[in-house]
Amino acid sequence: MQHEDSVTQLFGEALYDVAQQRGYAFQRFPLDGQDRSALADQLLTNYHFFSLVEFKSGDRQLSTEAKKRARVIELCKGLASSPPMRALHDRCQFIAWRDSSSAKLRTDIYRHRICNQQVLGSDCGLRQLNIDGANEVSVDAFAQAFFATPPPAPTRAVSKADFKTYVDWLLTTVSRGAATSLELLARGRDSQGETIGVTLNSLQDLYDWLDGRLTPTPGAAPSSTRAGRRHRPR
Repeated sequence: MQHEDSVTQLFGEALYDVAQQRGYAFQRFPLDGQDRSALADQLLTNYHFFSLVEFKSGDRQLSTEAKKRARVIELCKGLASSPPMRALHDRCQFIAWRDSSSAKLRTDIYRHRICNQQVLGSDCGLRQLNIDGANEVSVDAFAQAFFATPPPAPTRAVSKADFKTYVDWLLTTVSRGAATSLELLARGRDSQGETIGVTLNSLQDLYDWLDGRLTPTPGAAPSSTRAGRRHRPR
């Protein structure tokens, strides 16, 4: 039986635990069908820093990324030819799974796990032969890095500006221009106080929505970029 949804849920719960411990806001946004263009299932944010994560049921399912072979190869080749985008990718695009031997949740930089001939075939045109697992970490280590506060900055997430730069490039590269933005659904309330799904048509809409829900941590100096501010209670 495949447990991708369960792995996704457990991964999010692990991050939520660290967010609670450190007093951070934390939000997950499913990308729904847009995973074909973003090569990720969810967008994660602490309201100031952002990451993309693709989820798999287990290590044996990592190779199923080859089902999106043409799009994945476009990403891999694009990263190989663009050091600036490769540097951003390594800090904000990941893949996560459940180890079949230990049952532990693991995560790695997407390209290190997927951009190779072992996964995509010897005729994929990529130089990397095998999976590079040198940067593989547990979900717990990922969470600690995701919620790190400056200094140093998080090593598993990037700022709003860097995230937009990377996502714009990612969508254009993977979809060859067919997709230019992400559309997300956020939870809100209407004038009667009932729960609604609020459509966010772009990353700027997302940033504005997040900013509108932040309140300063008690005793903190006002700042629109201060990491760790809590979201406004509903």
